[in-house]
Amino acid sequence: MNAPEQKITREGLHRLVWTRTFTKLAKELGYSYPELVAICEDWNIPRPRGGYWNRLELGTAEAQDPLPPAPPGKPTEIPRGRRKASDKPAIEPPESQVPSAKPEKNESVADGKIEARPDVATEKLEARLQPSIPGHDETPTSELDPALFEPLRITREELYQKVWRMTLGKLVAELGTTHAELIRACDQMNIPRPDQSYWSRLHLQLPVEVPPLPAPEPGMAAEWVLKRKGVPKPKSGTQPPNTTIASPQPEKSSEPPLKAAAIVPECVEYTRNQLYEAIWSKPCMKLAAELGISDVGLAKTCRRMGIPRPPRGYWARVEAGEKLKREPLPAAKPGQDAKVTFEVTANMARREEWAANNLLTAARAIKCEAVELPPEEIELHPIAERHRQALLKAKPGELGFATVQGKDLFACELSAALIPRLVRAMQAIICELEDRDYEFKAGDSEYQGLQITREKDHVSLKWSEAKLELEREPTATDKRKPSWTWQLKETKPSEQLTVEVSAWGLKGKRKWTEGDGRSLEEVLGVVVEKVEAVFRGYEDQRQREAVRAKQREEEAKREAEQEAIEAEKEAKAEKARKERERLKRHEAKLEEIAEQRSDNLASAAQEWMEMQGILAYIQSCEEGWRRATSGVLSKEQTEWLSWARLAAEKMGPKGYPDPSRDGSFDAKAVPVGGPYPETRKWERDEPEESKPSEVKPPAYQPPPPEPFPYWLMHRHR
Repeated sequence: MNAPEQKITREGLHRLVWTRTFTKLAKELGYSYPELVAICEDWNIPRPRGGYWNRLELGTAEAQDPLPPAPPGKPTEIPRGRRKASDKPAIEPPESQVPSAKPEKNESVADGKIEARPDVATEKLEARLQPSIPGHDETPTSELDPALFEPLRITREELYQKVWRMTLGKLVAELGTTHAELIRACDQMNIPRPDQSYWSRLHLQLPVEVPPLPAPEPGMAAEWVLKRKGVPKPKSGTQPPNTTIASPQPEKSSEPPLKAAAIVPECVEYTRNQLYEAIWSKPCMKLAAELGISDVGLAKTCRRMGIPRPPRGYWARVEAGEKLKREPLPAAKPGQDAKVTFEVTANMARREEWAANNLLTAARAIKCEAVELPPEEIELHPIAERHRQALLKAKPGELGFATVQGKDLFACELSAALIPRLVRAMQAIICELEDRDYEFKAGDSEYQGLQITREKDHVSLKWSEAKLELEREPTATDKRKPSWTWQLKETKPSEQLTVEVSAWGLKGKRKWTEGDGRSLEEVLGVVVEKVEAVFRGYEDQRQREAVRAKQREEEAKREAEQEAIEAEKEAKAEKARKERERLKRHEAKLEEIAEQRSDNLASAAQEWMEMQGILAYIQSCEEGWRRATSGVLSKEQTEWLSWARLAAEKMGPKGYPDPSRDGSFDAKAVPVGGPYPETRKWERDEPEESKPSEVKPPAYQPPPPEPFPYWLMHRHR
């Protein structure tokens, strides 16, 4: 006899799709990824969008999409796949195709439907998957895992330590419970929880404050039993398995609730190849969080640089064990950036500032604690009483609104009917802010008005009544006039109070109006939290300015040290250059002295040779004369010989050589810069040439004669 058929309904598949990743579910059901995608599209089953599981881990995932009505003419259930029965996976069809309707060896065709014959793998898969479907009434109680019913007990101190040591998303995943159950446990045991800006401040190494665990109130439970996530409900009339098995208690951690934050780099520079490797090594949201930007900004950077990114569902398939190929990095096109720099510290500071100003106005923001209005007969605060008296004395305008403004008043504009409600709201918010150590001081001018101050920071509030723009039907009198002259719009008070936070440099939403599902008490709670956020933003800005000032000071100090080092290097280089020039001049001077002495020697030798030639010529003349006159010289000849010899001796070098000034010297013994050996420049004595006398022009020069006027000869013609 055949075993009961293993099938899954449309509702069961919708629940499974939202409880585990799509790749894991396809593997467990025995289908391929494209087959299961085709089934969901054919059955019109919504699936989680890209990044859902990462957002679920961070605690910011959106709500599950409801199951729409089934498309007509489609089957209401499908058989399990066959991939678990064989180690070799079947060939995956295209995504546009539904699972093939051709019967195979483990299938039978009956009434036009494909029915899978059960096998051992399918039975094991059914037994493993059925408990994961919440509310599945067809699961026998005897087949349920007893561990699913085991209570998860945790003490108040242990939960307090865990709440301040990790985010709610990670804590939910660790304990296997739900966000709602965890928040309910914290509320019931009066455990304070960190707000959403706490983790950002901790990541940026900004100062954080961890409130102590309050003392337990009388009758408060010391421990809490957390419900498991996705525990199936047993059928009616059955009892869950025995739950006396002791469940593992959460270990007490000795770690402090605050861990040292990781060091955040000031800036990170990526080349095109490095960013490609980074984008394919971790999900885009995680990489963007590390860089202090959004995933959309990172995607724009990749598109601008021509870097391909993993497709949707890539990381879920990788986590399920699939081996996928990367899309190769194409060559860079002209105009694409080769490098990109991310200012991580500045980006995280900017996102932290945005979170501080927009936390209360975001769509998924936490609900602020409402501020309760005081009773009508309560004695008013002096500030509230001052506003009441000023509003009662104010004269209503054309629209019926009374307007007050002053140095010690908040700016108010509302109708007389809303004054009591405004005074009560102002009484509540003034008392709440005073309890939080805020002060109220008069402004410097009527335009500034009353200021909410703490130390040097100040914020103001503006109170007004929302106006209704109504359009009436034209009357008979209006219809007698042209239509463009009709005044059909009217402005009337709405009896709804509006509160606006006014502050310098305020970002995000600043005005709230009661109504549309929000009471005045809730509006006042939002305003109080907004004021707190503004003052926190001021403090954070001062801290960032102090950090930036310290960084600028350190940078200036480093630049000064670098300049001093560079100046010292330049001074040493200049000194070395001057020393080299000094040595060069010294060597040039020694070479000049040696060259001058050599030139002097050559000049003296040349003069001596000329003198010896002249003396030889004189001697030859004397010998010739003696041979001609038998050895007797005349008086004229004797005088000439005396004159010639005297003239020849004058032509020779006089006073040369002088060994002290004309000889060799030891260049190594001469110190650099002197004193240098004495030398002289040998100059030949030559008679000075007589210059011709300069002819001076006469004192008077007559002017040149004028040309003859030939034109007078032709004037009568």
